[in-house]
Amino acid sequence: MSTKILKGTAHFKIQGTNYDSPVDGGFDITYYGGQKYEAEKTANGNTAITSKQILDQVSGDLYLYDSTFDPTPLVSATDVTITIQLVNGSVFVLRNAVYTGEGKFSTKEGTFAIQFDGNGTWMI
Repeated sequence: MSTKILKGTAHFKIQGTNYDSPVDGGFDITYYGGQKYEAEKTANGNTAITSKQILDQVSGDLYLYDSTFDPTPLVSATDVTITIQLVNGSVFVLRNAVYTGEGKFSTKEGTFAIQFDGNGTWMI
């Protein structure tokens, strides 16, 4: 049996500008499905499970190919929809996303680090 790495492409649009980037290890999806559960041991030895609402996240490096790249629309972005399509046909959609990154450029790699938090959905 062979194992394949699930790569794909990411697409999003901010203020009329389309951003398309290959997902070759450059993006991470953190999916909680709206809830994150934590377990801890109580003083009497029982296990207590708590849940909290938490946003899903897409983060990674956007490769810069355009010499006129302006980060302003990205770092001020709200209500963004990001779609990541994997080679197996699965799609992850992050809706109502807000930019939560630090606006970090890498002149060595030619990348701009992005991080968006929002409501994620897997469509398989």
